[in-house]
Amino acid sequence: SLWYVTGSQADNNSVTLYRIDVRSGEQKQMASWRRPARVDQAWIAYNGGRIFVATASPDLDKSTVELGIDCFDTGTGARQWQKTQSSKMTAVDLGHPIVQFVAQTGSLTYATAEDRWSVRATDGSALPPVPLPAPPGNVASKPPMLWPPSSFQIQNGRLYAFTADGHAYAMNSVDDLHE
Repeated sequence: SLWYVTGSQADNNSVTLYRIDVRSGEQKQMASWRRPARVDQAWIAYNGGRIFVATASPDLDKSTVELGIDCFDTGTGARQWQKTQSSKMTAVDLGHPIVQFVAQTGSLTYATAEDRWSVRATDGSALPPVPLPAPPGNVASKPPMLWPPSSFQIQNGRLYAFTADGHAYAMNSVDDLHE
């Protein structure tokens, strides 16, 4: 499955989580929810049958960001827990408020430029920060921002996703990756 999260131009506070079956191309809305403030960015992580979604709502006037963390069951789309917190940030950091968002067995770790948290995957309760594995090899750049596909197509076993700004992304089917 391919997962993505998107917002709505009609309601800047709404967030919708979708799952695409890469074999059939079937797209299914798994969850939809609202945040108290406009959502500008989102991140997704997966582990152990759970999808974790982080949303960021920066307030430039107050130099703060409201982070929302939601956990969903991958089979049903049911929300298992949610968490909201505010952090003070510099104007530069407000542009990229989450610098780390990683799900590992039993935990989710996320960080801003100044703070780092780890929570229990099952209920979102606080844990001591979990050490993260070192990235493989040399890391030349940060991971790309979440790209919002405006349409997609499956052709000859490949998933093609297209963005509103004219970019296209391709992914082999899961079966091709294991051969």
